[in-house]
Amino acid sequence: MSILTEAVAKVRRGLGDFGQPFTATFVGLGADNGRWDLIETRVTSATVLHLRAGVTTPLVEGTDFTVDSVDGTLNVLRADLRPLPENDTLIVSGQSAGMFVDSEIEEYVHEAFVRHSNSRSVRERVRDQSGFVKYVERQMEIEDLPEAEVPLVAMLATIEAMWDLSTDASLDVDVHTPDGTSVPRSQRYAQMRNQILVLEERYNDLCAQLNVGLHRVETLNLRRTSRQTGRLVPVWESREYDDNTPARRILPPVDNRNADESDIPSSINGGGFF
Repeated sequence: MSILTEAVAKVRRGLGDFGQPFTATFVGLGADNGRWDLIETRVTSATVLHLRAGVTTPLVEGTDFTVDSVDGTLNVLRADLRPLPENDTLIVSGQSAGMFVDSEIEEYVHEAFVRHSNSRSVRERVRDQSGFVKYVERQMEIEDLPEAEVPLVAMLATIEAMWDLSTDASLDVDVHTPDGTSVPRSQRYAQMRNQILVLEERYNDLCAQLNVGLHRVETLNLRRTSRQTGRLVPVWESREYDDNTPARRILPPVDNRNADESDIPSSINGGGFF
């Protein structure tokens, strides 16, 4: 299971958005346009069987049919099934989500990962064509995420999903009728806000224990100004003992913390990379 799939499953558990299975049957009358409304919306998966004269044939998604997952619409692509001949039957079975389809949750997970792994990179130890050891640094991707941080990204994605749900709940108003009946619809919004605060507190607490996330503690380099020139003294990137790549200067803060990747040789320091 990929980390993205695992995170999506954790978000569904966090939201309680498990969905439910469904089955729909359509009998051909020879007058349809190839579009069928399913009994469920937000369809996460679907299989279609074509039944003719007692013979069942599975249809291939993308070739024989497509499904609009949000609206819950089946679009038949095969020309001989548009319209569906009389007495032919289409049997559609699948899974529908309660609030979000997988693509929507994947967007939440991606946004959560980008924030959680802000400015983090992965350093790999490789050999170049000359046989020298060097270290290649690249931007962290979601599949590089340590196993211990997957629940944290899923928790942050759950928080973002609940924020969107709370926007809809914030429009609800309390209902009071003349006969004394009261429906506190705004209580739903208050409960969601409380749950968001609880999740945020738990996320921040776990991030502090692992020293990850947006509030992690970072070690930065102090800069010193030369008394003779009035210029900043260069700070060089630390390297492993067997790293034979040219030295790289750390660019001054505040906006850029990454090493200089321009590889422009300097006339100072014997032509080293400055």
